[in-house]
Amino acid sequence: MALKRRRTFSIESIAWAEFILRSNPLISRAMALTYRYVLVDEFQDTTHSQYDFLQTLLGVLQGQVTVVGDNKQRIMAWAGAKPDSFKHFMKDFDAKQFDLLLNHRSSPGLVKIHHTMALSLDPEYKPAQSKVKQKIDKDIAEIWNFQRATSEFSFLAHWIKKDMKDRNLSASDYAVLVRQKADDTHASLSKEFLDRGLLICNETQRFGKFSLQDIVADELFVFIASLFRVSIQHGARDAWTNASDCMGYFFPADVEESKPKRRNLLDRLVERKIQPQLKTFESAEEKIGKCVSAILKAVGEDTMRGTFPQHYSANNFQTFLEATSEYLVFCAEQATSWSDFIDRVDRVGQVPLMTVHKSKGLEYDTVIFMGLDDSAWWSYSSANPEGKATFFVGLSRAKQRVVFTYARGSGGRTKISELYKLLAAAGVPEKVIT
Repeated sequence: MALKRRRTFSIESIAWAEFILRSNPLISRAMALTYRYVLVDEFQDTTHSQYDFLQTLLGVLQGQVTVVGDNKQRIMAWAGAKPDSFKHFMKDFDAKQFDLLLNHRSSPGLVKIHHTMALSLDPEYKPAQSKVKQKIDKDIAEIWNFQRATSEFSFLAHWIKKDMKDRNLSASDYAVLVRQKADDTHASLSKEFLDRGLLICNETQRFGKFSLQDIVADELFVFIASLFRVSIQHGARDAWTNASDCMGYFFPADVEESKPKRRNLLDRLVERKIQPQLKTFESAEEKIGKCVSAILKAVGEDTMRGTFPQHYSANNFQTFLEATSEYLVFCAEQATSWSDFIDRVDRVGQVPLMTVHKSKGLEYDTVIFMGLDDSAWWSYSSANPEGKATFFVGLSRAKQRVVFTYARGSGGRTKISELYKLLAAAGVPEKVIT
């Protein structure tokens, strides 16, 4: 995982940031002298407070702003997203609109299916053109109708195992998406996967106050995991680069002579503090605790908190560190060696399982959309476009293939009949599996 330095605001801090920017002329001037361009992604999900902050920021900067988004993927209304952010932006900033009509993710066959779904959300939708090579000629989209609910999980595990071998893909090329209750699905799938030598990773699993997906995306976690990786695996170049880059963030310097000092600190931390703990795998939990403590002592809590603004609060920092340690111990409990441990930490060889909302911004060769039924989609209403937009988000994660599953007895198909009609109109066949 490449480490990228980022600056983030929580929902609560956005309002404070807007107030400070509006009321403090020194900060306003500093911002104006620092930034000339602003790029906002996923603009369709902008909240009212975020929009207010953007207005104040641009009033200060007098610079250029570009917002990017897709109203067909507007799925955060429940979290306060503005219903008409693009309309207001066009009016407030006299903005010009440019339609992005090239799809660099999904194959031509999948993009044709997108067209049908997109038109139901936006009658004025302009068809996009795929710029991706189609790697499979048939079965690019299917509905699997299981006549027995008990056969769904075993069939899916067997199919993924076979498809991985036939197409020479890895577990991370697949994703299992559910509308909700990923924990329940994981409990049912994990045994079937394990029986076939596969692992499935529940990305929504909670450790402390954080989901696994939020933990592994955090720079502090990436730094800690990278240190474990370079201490366990000889020649782990990417992990070493991540750790080294992070040391540069912790101890920035303008002079070339200081770089060896940072490297020496990293060398000492790995060779003298972490590696001696990892000679044997027994008492793994205790050793993990000692390694994390050594990392914290070597770098310094204040230094870490000052580098990553999301952890600036001592409370937040400790809460996240506890969640990280809990996850590391969880991986050790499932592992048989330190090598196995670090692969589990990095989710190597694991098929990700997550909710549709958590899949936003991600992409996979093959997406399996499980549980297309009234029970999972209990809140779906044809009068509310957000349900259909959520479905479109899941569909558009796929690069080469998408599969929808339905199991008889798990829920009807009356409430979401509109979705099945759209799939039929897009030419997606339904295969009955007994």
